[in-house]
Amino acid sequence: MAFHVFFASKAQKCFFDGHGKTFKAFGGGVFDTIRYDNISSAVQKVLIGRKRVENERFVAFRSHWGFISSFFTPGVEGAHKKDEIKRATKRAKQSYFVPVLNEAATAEISDKLHAKVAQHDLRRHIEFRRNTIQENFEKKNASLMPLAKFD
Repeated sequence: MAFHVFFASKAQKCFFDGHGKTFKAFGGGVFDTIRYDNISSAVQKVLIGRKRVENERFVAFRSHWGFISSFFTPGVEGAHKKDEIKRATKRAKQSYFVPVLNEAATAEISDKLHAKVAQHDLRRHIEFRRNTIQENFEKKNASLMPLAKFD
């Protein structure tokens, strides 16, 4: 069974929330063992083999839910498991986040994004700096190297 949750962030609270949603989606139960890659929301330090120093909040989280964590072996030995996860994620993106944007739509979104960022930079300041980002850029712009010419 696959279960995917979309979050705008990789924050630990999203990681924990994703577990809760998964447990609920799979009938309200908790798996006895859950396997992980060496995700920083769970792992503080990778030791030898599958041994890890787990993040303190993660230890409290999994203790609350009562499951055991198991980690993929780092390096080449564990690469095939990580590849399985990446393939499943890619398959979900291709299957469920459709239609895939075409080049024209991507270019339009990029142009709109660039225009918004440029407008924002007219007012934006780096902390404790007097000039705006745009003013600093204009000063630096004169010293930029010219673009290489391609025939």
